[in-house]
Amino acid sequence: MDFPSTNDFLAEFGIEPEETDPSLAFYRYAQSSTDGMVNLEISFSMIMKSFEAVLTGLSGRRLAIISSEGVKCINLWRDDTGAGLHVTFDIRGTTSEVRVTLEPDLSFCWWTLLNE
Repeated sequence: MDFPSTNDFLAEFGIEPEETDPSLAFYRYAQSSTDGMVNLEISFSMIMKSFEAVLTGLSGRRLAIISSEGVKCINLWRDDTGAGLHVTFDIRGTTSEVRVTLEPDLSFCWWTLLNE
């Protein structure tokens, strides 16, 4: 599994992990929206090949959660539309992907394509 280092996150987004567990190669990052109304936590484990994104509202209420095992790779991206992460999953021959946008503001999009 390919995944970005803590130095990659620091260089690209200026954020450091909120939580780490070296025994699981686990990292959790948090980022607030530009208006401060929502917070996005992303976490992943190289050992467990897992990824999770949790979008939380101002009141602390969870608005959306995506979670999956089967991570193949996590790549950082930056283009003229913004910057964030692109995660690819392989779940029993089916490809799923999530694009998490951290800049200019927070969002994520998840899709699955059947390989038939």
